[in-house]
Amino acid sequence: DVGQCSMHKLHFRQFVSLKDKSLKDTNCLKCNLCIEHCPTSAIEGPYKFDANKCLSNILQQKKPVPEEMLPIIGDRIYGCDTCQDVCPHNIDIKEMTAKEFRPMELYDRIDLTRLLQMSNKEFDFLFRENASGWIGKKALQRNAIIALGNSRDKNAIPHLEPLLRDIRPDIRKVTIWALYNIDPEIAVKLISGIRDSEKDRDVLKIIGRYLNSNNKK
Repeated sequence: DVGQCSMHKLHFRQFVSLKDKSLKDTNCLKCNLCIEHCPTSAIEGPYKFDANKCLSNILQQKKPVPEEMLPIIGDRIYGCDTCQDVCPHNIDIKEMTAKEFRPMELYDRIDLTRLLQMSNKEFDFLFRENASGWIGKKALQRNAIIALGNSRDKNAIPHLEPLLRDIRPDIRKVTIWALYNIDPEIAVKLISGIRDSEKDRDVLKIIGRYLNSNNKK
């Protein structure tokens, strides 16, 4: 299967200021592992956290993902557990065996190309009982496109190409990035073919930038 990835649990559900909070009873070991391993340096120091740089937050947003974040996202499509994974407090935690805490088989491995092609009805049916469903189909599809782009798997190209004509400009923009990340030569041919029919100014700017970048090589 092309582009499968695990669904990541979300731990940063709310973002609160710790500035005026009492932290005297914290169990923090001061190892700084969460600070050192955060992919975007969102944890800027002890108890200093920038939610705007946190991948968990970025992947939930409906607004476009900053381009500099796209390569860092990797294969994540929902949430980021890096800080939780490296925390010493979580190393010896036993896996929950209760049925209620086990991931549903449907969500254990997600076929990203299937996610790209889902209708609203199918999405609602499959994701209505999953926490990731609340961010909406568009955001999850956008994240899946990013993950496929980061996979650099050429088998994903036929699944991404139709999205160059998607009615949603944000989807078209991130698809251009993904295709170029997988294979610049093929991407240039594909986006050259849609340039004359593209009406969105922002998308046209991105097309022009990638075409110019390729000409300079």
